[in-house]
Amino acid sequence: MDGELMVIDWKNSTAKKEAMPKIYPEYEYQVSAYVEAYNEQNKMDIKKAGILVLAKDKIAYNYRTLHINVIEAMFHEVFLPALSIYNFQNKNKNTGGSF
Repeated sequence: MDGELMVIDWKNSTAKKEAMPKIYPEYEYQVSAYVEAYNEQNKMDIKKAGILVLAKDKIAYNYRTLHINVIEAMFHEVFLPALSIYNFQNKNKNTGGSF
């Protein structure tokens, strides 16, 4: 976008009675992880992400751009803690134990 690389996550959803499909917070958390992973893997410094949601039930879409300050906050404050909880719960399921 404007000569700058960015990660875009494409989604589809129903718009129902709304004018356009919703962009859920989970989409933002997910795309922030994509940017962080892409930057780490490819030694890049991408600072923008986009979320594009295409409606399945009408001709409509919704788009949002995230900038690096939001991407980093979502990744560190939401995605990583959620991943820790997920991994902890799965570790306990697999070992059959609790604390």
